[in-house]
Amino acid sequence: MGKLISLWRKAGRFLSKAEAVASPISMTSYEVEAAPPNELKPAIPVIQLKEILSEEILVPLLEPMEKDGHINLLELLVINQLVKKLQPQKIFEIGTFDGRTTLNMAASAPKDSNIFTLDLPPFKVDYTKLNLEYNDRRYIEKPASGILFQGSPYHSKIQQLYGDSATFDFSPFNDSIDFVFVDGSHSYEYVINDTLRALEMSKKQHSIILWHDYASPCWPGLQKALDELYIQDARLSQAKHIEGTKFLVLFR
Repeated sequence: MGKLISLWRKAGRFLSKAEAVASPISMTSYEVEAAPPNELKPAIPVIQLKEILSEEILVPLLEPMEKDGHINLLELLVINQLVKKLQPQKIFEIGTFDGRTTLNMAASAPKDSNIFTLDLPPFKVDYTKLNLEYNDRRYIEKPASGILFQGSPYHSKIQQLYGDSATFDFSPFNDSIDFVFVDGSHSYEYVINDTLRALEMSKKQHSIILWHDYASPCWPGLQKALDELYIQDARLSQAKHIEGTKFLVLFR
């Protein structure tokens, strides 16, 4: 897998930021990248990519160049393939940042789909209901949310929402979302909160919840929260850590 990521990084140098490419992934010939050291051993079992995705799925790949705060290229391909395969009509993302993942999900989703993405406004960074991780601030304090999908051909499918996920009223979305992507604050308290909201929003059948940064040494509070919920909340008992990524996935 390390080789695959390296190849995509090299390829990215020749792609303009606005360019889309059809991107096949072969699930039969990749290597698994060794996980970085982490004092907390993940409690949630691993699932191989080939168990949840087809051998090759062609997807658009927008804004391929990575920067701090982005999911990596392999993860971008994985989330695009999941959206392309499942064809969700309603997607809810907690944590917009610059909108790179939002843009890619919108490009892979059906033409008549709706993508809702929630972000904390910078002026509320010191007034959140729950504790943030200190390093969350650099992803909150930015000129604007979702700058990468603004003005794109997919902008009309995306609705930008603002608020603190600990106080935001999610009730209009309950039991109606096909695909929830949780990538907001990385603090223990917020991961618990956002996970419970994701469980309420997602349809009880035929839906998916995807979390980012699981098993990352940078965010031990996030892993602790998800490991505890996996053990204590039966609704997460079928969650799996996607091999070679920092994604946790739950198919409902």
